[in-house]
Amino acid sequence: KRSLAIFEKVLGAEHPDVATSLNNLAGLYSAMGNYSAAEPLYKRSLAIFEKVLGAEHPDVATSLNNLAGLYSAMGNYSAAEPLYKRSLAIFEKVLGAEHPDVATSLNNLALLYQAQGNIPLATEFLTRGTNIEERNLSHLFTTGSEKQKQAYANTFRSTTNATISLHLQHAPNDPQAARLALTTILRRKGRTLDALTDNLQLLRQNLTPENQTLLDELLETRSHLATVVYRLPEDIRESEEQYRQLIATLTAEADRLEAELSRRSAEFRTETEPVTIEAIQQQIPADAALVELVQYEPFDAKAGQWGNPRYAAYILHATGEPQWVDLGDAAPIDSAITDFLKILAPEISPDFSIPFDNTPGHPLYSLLI
Repeated sequence: KRSLAIFEKVLGAEHPDVATSLNNLAGLYSAMGNYSAAEPLYKRSLAIFEKVLGAEHPDVATSLNNLAGLYSAMGNYSAAEPLYKRSLAIFEKVLGAEHPDVATSLNNLALLYQAQGNIPLATEFLTRGTNIEERNLSHLFTTGSEKQKQAYANTFRSTTNATISLHLQHAPNDPQAARLALTTILRRKGRTLDALTDNLQLLRQNLTPENQTLLDELLETRSHLATVVYRLPEDIRESEEQYRQLIATLTAEADRLEAELSRRSAEFRTETEPVTIEAIQQQIPADAALVELVQYEPFDAKAGQWGNPRYAAYILHATGEPQWVDLGDAAPIDSAITDFLKILAPEISPDFSIPFDNTPGHPLYSLLI
C-alpha cells in the first residue's frame, strides 16, 4: 500500500507503474483468499494498462490473465474463460505463436477446462502448451552450462506435474491424456539427459568439417532466436511488427539449417528426431517393456492446490498403448527406499551411497525388462 501511494503521488494515478503496483497488491489479496478485495484492484490495473498502453499490449494480456485466474479461483469459470482467451489472442498476435507466454496462456486454459471436467479440451490445450515448451527448450538447450540448462528445465516442473495429474487423477481411462503424460515425461527426461551428457558436443565429433560448420550456424541461429523470444515486452513497444518479423526470419533459418543437416547426416537426424511414443517403441525389443518411474504432485484444478507427492509407473511395450499404475504416496515409499539403502550400503562398501533424486515431476529411472 505504501509503494502504491508513492507511485500515485509521484507518477500520477494512471501510470503503468501504478497499474503494476495495483496488480501486485491484488495478487496478495488473491493469495490470501480475499477475492472481493483483489477484484477491483485487478480491474483498475487492467483499465490503466489499456488506456496507457493500448488494448493489445503484452502487459494488458498479463493483466487479463491475472483477472481470469482470480475468477477461476472463485469458481466463476464463465467469467474467466473469455479473459483467458483474449489474453491468449494478444500474446499470439504481439509475441508470436511460439512464445513462452503463449504456452502459459494455453496451459492456464487447460487447467480451467480441467476444473470444469472438460477433459478433451484440457488435454488439447495442455498438448499445445507443452509442444511450445518443448520447442523453446530445444532452442535454449543449445547454449549455457549444464547447471543453467537443468535450472531452466526445472521451470517446467509444474507443467510436467499437471500432465501426469490430469491423466492419473482426473482421466485415468482417457488414452489421449495417458499419451500426453508419458510423452511429456519422456521429453523432459530426454532434455535432462542432453544437459548431463552434452550430446551436441558428442554429435559434433561425428560430423564432417562441413557439417560441423552447418551445426555451428544452426546453434548460433537458435541462440539468437532464444534471446529474441525471451526479450521483455518493454523492448518491443516501439516496433511489434519488426519483432514478429525477426522471430519469423530466425525460425525459418533455423528450420532450413536443421533440414539441411538432417539430409546430410544420419547422426544428426537421429539425435534431433522428435520424442514420440512411436519412436521409443521402435527401440524396445519385442520381448521387453520400458518402465518409467516418476514422482509427481497431484493438482486439484478446482481448488487450485497441489497435493502431496505420489509415485507412478508408466509401462510401454514395443506395440500397443501405454499402461500405467499409480504407486501411492511418496513419503512411505521414500522411507522404505532409504531404509533399504542403509541396509544394503555396508554390504557393498563403507563409503557406498546412491544419489536419490525424488524431485516431483522428474522421471527417476528407466527400466528395460
